[in-house]
Amino acid sequence: MGVILKDLRKEFDSPDEHRRKVVAVDNVSLEIREGELVTLLGPSGCGKTTCLRMVSGFEIPTAGKVFFGDTDVTNLPPDQRDSAMVFQNYAIFPHLTVADNVGFGLSVRKMPKPEIAQKVDAILDLVGLAGMGKRMPDQLSGGQQQRVALARAIVNEPRVLLFDEPLSNLDAKLREQMRLEIRRIQQHLGITAIYVTHDQSEAMAISDRIVIMNEGRIEQDGSPREIYERPNSAFVADFIGKVNFVEGSVVASRSGQVDVDVWGQVITVEQQQNLQAGTRVKLVLRPEAIHLGDDRGYAKGVISNVVYLGSSVEYNVLVQEKSLMAVASSPIEQGIYPVGTEVGVYFSPKVVHILPE
Repeated sequence: MGVILKDLRKEFDSPDEHRRKVVAVDNVSLEIREGELVTLLGPSGCGKTTCLRMVSGFEIPTAGKVFFGDTDVTNLPPDQRDSAMVFQNYAIFPHLTVADNVGFGLSVRKMPKPEIAQKVDAILDLVGLAGMGKRMPDQLSGGQQQRVALARAIVNEPRVLLFDEPLSNLDAKLREQMRLEIRRIQQHLGITAIYVTHDQSEAMAISDRIVIMNEGRIEQDGSPREIYERPNSAFVADFIGKVNFVEGSVVASRSGQVDVDVWGQVITVEQQQNLQAGTRVKLVLRPEAIHLGDDRGYAKGVISNVVYLGSSVEYNVLVQEKSLMAVASSPIEQGIYPVGTEVGVYFSPKVVHILPE
């Protein structure tokens, strides 16, 4: 069962005495296909959590509709929607065992106890908590508590699974482990899922599609690769990962290609936009696509800062008085340029994405 958001809008009263209307979500339309995991990603206050709450039923839209499949669920309460939510703070009952927490919803539905026990054991095995049913929540690590919350959400076999920043309370290494587990379980069960996070690497790792939101609207909707390699705006390029914007000017344009003057060099770039000669543009260059060497390249630069990260090195390079970030891998093998070194700067035209200024 897919999910459709149609022209969703949500307004709140401002907290000041003027009681003005604040638009949190501004006419958002989106379709999540059956079995797909779509992540809503954006800065704080962009409207992603409000969208999720309208899908779950915790908020009623000011305007617009929410459909689960062909069913209009816009005004249904949360318990009448075939969905389940996994929260940021786990929201598990501290006085119940793991098994009782997971089976709570089944008990409310008056399912026979032997059947509950069977389903709970199967779900605990699926989420990696086999044999822990008798433990209390305070005997679990943060990652194990989040697995309990996930198990409780999926044991009722919902058609739609919702995640509200579920990993933000975990440390970095555990977040990486849990995001892979969530993706594995979601794909194993084939559940349609909507995932809200502000963590870009998390979104890239688990999503079929990423929806970038800003100021209540959708900036771009695409696969992780499309969003990263072909952002449709400077906001998206800057928000998802690290990026360099290099100024240039179109020299000539023809079908599928443009010649761009950058740092006094003319570079031919594959580009579908019809850009006229003289158009000022920004070249979107990811740091890992920039190569430094002893030869000239497209320009000369001077290393102004070095950050050693073990598996890679981040450089800041001054090129014509503007700072450029470059990332080099395998410093053990390649060595490290010290601050003050003059280097040539090179990149393949294949990695360039152009945005009109």
